[in-house]
Amino acid sequence: MYKKRTGFYILCILVVAVILALFLPSFARAKSTAKAENNLTESIIGDNVLYRKLQDISRANGTGAALSDETFTSVTELDLTNTSKAPDSDKITDITALRKFDLRSVKVLKLGNNAIETIPANVFQGMESLEYLDVSNNGLNSLDLSYVVNLKVLIANNNNLTKLNLENFVTTGYESGDSLINISANPFDSFADVEMPTVKSDSRLKLIGYNNNFGDIMSISNNGFSYELGLQGLNLDRVQLNQTIKYYNTGDATLSAKIYKLTKGDNNETVETLVKTLSDDPSMPIKNIDLAVGNYRVDYLKNDTVINGTNNDDYIWLESNEFSVVPNSPTYYFTVGNKKYDEIEKLTHKGVLHIVSDDTAEVYYSFGGDEWIKGDEVKLNKGGTYVVKFKSVINGIESNISGVTINASANLHVPDIFMALLVAMLAGVFVVVIYFIGKYLQRR
Repeated sequence: MYKKRTGFYILCILVVAVILALFLPSFARAKSTAKAENNLTESIIGDNVLYRKLQDISRANGTGAALSDETFTSVTELDLTNTSKAPDSDKITDITALRKFDLRSVKVLKLGNNAIETIPANVFQGMESLEYLDVSNNGLNSLDLSYVVNLKVLIANNNNLTKLNLENFVTTGYESGDSLINISANPFDSFADVEMPTVKSDSRLKLIGYNNNFGDIMSISNNGFSYELGLQGLNLDRVQLNQTIKYYNTGDATLSAKIYKLTKGDNNETVETLVKTLSDDPSMPIKNIDLAVGNYRVDYLKNDTVINGTNNDDYIWLESNEFSVVPNSPTYYFTVGNKKYDEIEKLTHKGVLHIVSDDTAEVYYSFGGDEWIKGDEVKLNKGGTYVVKFKSVINGIESNISGVTINASANLHVPDIFMALLVAMLAGVFVVVIYFIGKYLQRR
């Protein structure tokens, strides 16, 4: 009996040993993985510039160069700003790895002057305390703030934003001042592109939006917020003559703008000629700016001193901006015979493409972007596919290039030949029918 029990115990020990042999490596790997996640190396972070900056912040906080998910648990400000003159190789491009850190205490997150084009919405998930976000000068194409519920300051100027949802924005003020949204120098076309937060009785919000394309300020001017908009229509380097440039009263009498026309002198040096001075004028809160075709620069001034990065950090988003006013892009229409068409799906007869531009402009066209030919009419008398591009030129300054693709029948004479053959065939059939009817009646 004793031997049987001993054998049973030995068998149990062997079974347990086999189970341990099978599963211990898995446990070890899981533990190793957990340790690797806790120790966030450069390969895990992905963006080496972000990794180095996070290390620098950790060292400054006295927590050393080794990063873990809990390194910034008690940090209230995370400053990842880059200098405006830093080369691209020293700029952060991807902040996705911030999701790996516990950032529940971060109130201020600064990401300005980097090269971050996209930010996944869930990067902000878990940042319950975030009140101040700076993503300026990044080239951002979109910004999803759906996970941010306590934001009171957003600095997002100098990006490529065309839509922005700010419904969750808190408008009750930041510290001792107003809540603030700065979306200057983005290609918004309308205030409808920016979904503003709900107005509350205690709202204290200022929106700054210089150098966008806002043209509908009057539609939202009574919603309880304050605005500083200045010039609108200059968010692009090239402004067409038919684009409206406006100057809105900013409500700040210390701010003004001067527009200079830039030309070339006898020795090819740049000559500056002041053409517009814009300042707050209570009698004219909105002013249309009419500029001729040419190259220009707008300078912004604070107390009559030109604003630049060396003398006014608070208004750096109003630095000088060069732009060109270019001729309007040409339009076109077709004529086929004596008929005029705005569009033609497929050309089946000889036709002419007419290029229409401003009276003072010269017109040029090309086939597929090849040699430019001066003229405003293109004869379409061959079959095939035409890719015609065209532009207007005034005083050597070119418009934006327009174009049209035209598909033409292989032989533009073919439809006429087919019609002639069809008529001849019908006539022949008619003659034959009459002939046989006549024969039939003669037999009767």
